[in-house]
Amino acid sequence: MINLEPSITSEISMVEHQSSLPEHFLGALDIGSNSFHFVFARVVEENLQILHSEKYQVKLASGLDEHHQLDKQAITRALKALSDLAPLIEKLNTENFRAVATYTLRQARNTHELLKAASDIFPFDIEVISGHEEARLIYQGIAHYMPPNQQRLVVDIGGGSTECVLGKNFQTNYLTSLNIGCVSFHRQYFADGKLTKLQFDRAVMHAKLEIESHAKRFHKLGWQEVLGTSGTMKALFNLANEDNTSPQPVTSEALHKLRNTLISFGHVDNISFRSLKESRRNILAPGLAILIGIAEILKIESFCYCSYAL
Repeated sequence: MINLEPSITSEISMVEHQSSLPEHFLGALDIGSNSFHFVFARVVEENLQILHSEKYQVKLASGLDEHHQLDKQAITRALKALSDLAPLIEKLNTENFRAVATYTLRQARNTHELLKAASDIFPFDIEVISGHEEARLIYQGIAHYMPPNQQRLVVDIGGGSTECVLGKNFQTNYLTSLNIGCVSFHRQYFADGKLTKLQFDRAVMHAKLEIESHAKRFHKLGWQEVLGTSGTMKALFNLANEDNTSPQPVTSEALHKLRNTLISFGHVDNISFRSLKESRRNILAPGLAILIGIAEILKIESFCYCSYAL
């Protein structure tokens, strides 16, 4: 059984011997390019209460080669995570659980190999969603928790793709999914571990070229706030606020200051920040380069972090 908060243990124990959990219990799995995220929740008076979450550092995108073949090691890591998760969701059913896979399994030519093996150890189907559906779901995840009546721009930098979504209330007005991510950028621009101005400049330019064709539409619609979500944006937000007594919006100036600090370290092995997780060390610079490129083209003045996402 899932380890839950003490306050709800008694309620769970009431259904522990049933074949499935009631409909107001929900589960979701995001099979991302860098990590797998599982969330278990319940609906309480039309509000969603998160009861438990799991995160698995699978780094799926690092196993995708230039021929779009997912290597055996990445498939093994993915299957291990799914196997570990399977006992946690055994009491859920197809009505209250959904598993979705994003960029890496969209791109891989041998996705069927992983899905076939997964069907032997994982009790639910895995849905490989489009980039636009991923962007839509990211926005909906935020919209259900944020105050309404604000036109907002949402940026989510993942391991293999980056989603930019413009919307108001529960309505998305424009969205795009870019084929750039912190894992793929690490392999392309920072694989040797060095942190130089030239590497950053090349990565930033790549990000600019990806978002440039969408800029006019974003500017035309406009926004009142910018929200970053998921692990990369959280890490960058925390680092920019590391010396602040209370979190402040992260400005473009703060992003460039962080870039200069990384360049001064010279190599990823020398990166030293109090709030940085070890698992983020190698993909910090690639994620920052992507954000700087998007911020410069879209003229983003500042952003805040939102803990809700896909």
